[in-house]
Amino acid sequence: MDQKLINTLGDIILKHSGVRACEINWGMQRDLHKHLEESLEKGKGSLHLVMQAFPCKIPGHTDRTLGILPDEGEAQALAKLSDLCDDLSRHVPTKLSLVSEGHVVSDLLGVSDEDVDQYQKALRALPRSARVEFNTVAADQLGCWLGDPPADYIRAKMSIRDPMINGAAKARHEVVCDTLSSKVDMCHTMASIHSQGKDGWNVFQERCTHLAQQFCERSANHAALVRKVMPEAMWLTPHKTDNWSEATPFRLSGSQVWSTPWNSVPLHDPATGETNGVPHAAARDRHSRLEHKNGQPWRYVA
Repeated sequence: MDQKLINTLGDIILKHSGVRACEINWGMQRDLHKHLEESLEKGKGSLHLVMQAFPCKIPGHTDRTLGILPDEGEAQALAKLSDLCDDLSRHVPTKLSLVSEGHVVSDLLGVSDEDVDQYQKALRALPRSARVEFNTVAADQLGCWLGDPPADYIRAKMSIRDPMINGAAKARHEVVCDTLSSKVDMCHTMASIHSQGKDGWNVFQERCTHLAQQFCERSANHAALVRKVMPEAMWLTPHKTDNWSEATPFRLSGSQVWSTPWNSVPLHDPATGETNGVPHAAARDRHSRLEHKNGQPWRYVA
């Protein structure tokens, strides 16, 4: 394998990734170069990237996101990924497959199939490079036996997903119990929690933790299925991580924070020209102005 080419491709990915140079150690670079070599070898000189992303807007529309449709956050993310692929393609044939887990986990979040479909349809209509494609690995394919996800993988994912699910459950005004199809109205649940004091809150936390674990297990099994379907692909992740042995982190938002556009609102700063994904409350606290595009909420402007 041409080491000079590997170094060049690695430098391009790091330049676009949003990971600061001071955060990268030798082990991370080694893992990145290993993934590149394996993908190029299996792809016979072509580079295939894959990212599990863009599931659906996380519930609690007025408290967490601008609505159920994509906004400037998604548009910016696709532009960043397009720039990456276009730069890489100057050296090797490159494509990126975006694989959504929306229909795999939507019921856990209380999101309807219709909302997932609307989000995905609008997402595909946003501008992007021809090298960035949406690839659907059907949720019903998870019926095949893949085995249980590794326990350490679940623990690692829980640290990210548990707070998100916890917040989503409260924002959506419902708790998903052990029986996933059984949903309890949040108003009654919060009254019960209040009357039971600490014990009631512990029960709520346990339910949210169980929900988060279900989310992580489905997400892990979906990723395992994608790996079987695309064995030559090199993985990118939109989440910050110090473990690059499985995937290379890629920041979809601006340079200030690590956030995902389906779980935040875009806040544009005219002074810097940057758009960062922030909690909805943070945008409102700064008395930002909400802008619309084609009749839909698009972004906040500081």
